[in-house]
Amino acid sequence: YPNPGNGQLHFEGSLQSSTPMKMKIMSVTGQKVDEILLSNGHQRFDYYLPNKGLYYIHISNQQGSLYSGKLTVW
Repeated sequence: YPNPGNGQLHFEGSLQSSTPMKMKIMSVTGQKVDEILLSNGHQRFDYYLPNKGLYYIHISNQQGSLYSGKLTVW
C-alpha cells in the first residue's frame, strides 16, 4: 500500500513456502525493474518506484506462482 501511490510503497504480509521465494517488479512494457529475494514467514519492507506508471508484481517459488498483482504510481 498505497495503491495507487506516489512511488513510496509498503509491503507487509505472510508468505509460506518450503523453497526460496522472489518478487519480481516489471514495467508495463515487460522490462524487469527489480527482483527481491523473500524469506519464509512475515515480510515487512518499504520500496520506492521513482517513475510514474503501471507496474506488475509477481511472487513465486520453485513450484510456481504464489501471487500476482498491479501497482500504479502517479
